[in-house]
Amino acid sequence: MGKDGSLDTRMTYRIEGPDWENKPICKDTQQVRANQPGFPRLRASRKQTVAGYYLENGHTSLPPSATAFTGLTYWFGTSDPDPKLPLREVRAWTTDGQGGNKKGRLLKTSPYDDGSCTQPNDSPISKQRGVGKTGVEKPCRSEFVIPENLNVGDVYTVYWVWDFSWHFGREKPRVEEVCTIALCPF
Repeated sequence: MGKDGSLDTRMTYRIEGPDWENKPICKDTQQVRANQPGFPRLRASRKQTVAGYYLENGHTSLPPSATAFTGLTYWFGTSDPDPKLPLREVRAWTTDGQGGNKKGRLLKTSPYDDGSCTQPNDSPISKQRGVGKTGVEKPCRSEFVIPENLNVGDVYTVYWVWDFSWHFGREKPRVEEVCTIALCPF
């Protein structure tokens, strides 16, 4: 648990450094099948839309430069999870399931900034989105659809990947940084 009582510290896996694509998709603490207390496994039906919400934590409302890019989020899914699978292999999956090792698929790609999320602060973005310094935080949202070819009762593992490599702006060297939240029920 994070100091603020959140699961950020335990569930977020920041992947960076020279060998980042060869690191496993799941953090070491996520490589065992276990739900966090108070967070039961999600149950969803085929073709159902599932939304994920996350706080922007200043990445949208307080950009470090005029050319900063909040990045893209990716939802990947598999019925055959491997907690030690390298990130590069997961990122090779395609929407048709034919990419990479063909054990999963890309479910959805979206901008990190959904166009309405912000945190309370004095930034122009926060004010424009109707929050400002004294408002209520608006979380970001991205979603995906559960594939229709799953069998009832299947356990389907989903990985949320956020690539924010251009966060510091296009005028700065690209920093390879990826954050994953792997919902890893193996």
